[in-house]
Amino acid sequence: MGTIVRDLRRLLEKVLQCERDESGKHIRYRFVVNGRLVAQTHYSHSWRGNEQIDDKMLKNQAEQMRCNLKTWKLLLLGQASKQDYLGELLKGGHISQVEYDELCGKSSNPGVK
Repeated sequence: MGTIVRDLRRLLEKVLQCERDESGKHIRYRFVVNGRLVAQTHYSHSWRGNEQIDDKMLKNQAEQMRCNLKTWKLLLLGQASKQDYLGELLKGGHISQVEYDELCGKSSNPGVK
């Protein structure tokens, strides 16, 4: 079974907690860190909940969200976590170690929670 639109919406809204913008032709999801746009992707208003997403679109979304296709597919299947995604962003230089630690709920200062 392939990836369906419902999986994409769950990932973007619930797991990654992206900001949703419906003001344009497509629904946009933006991953913002400290007020800075780090990644964004979209889907068409015409897509329906059980519609399959083809591999070409998944590849485009992975690039837009600044992670590799394997990680993106695992995220969509629920087999990777937000922390895994953040690790990709950190490795790619899209977020700092401090931002990674904050987003993962880790404190860079021992004794501070």
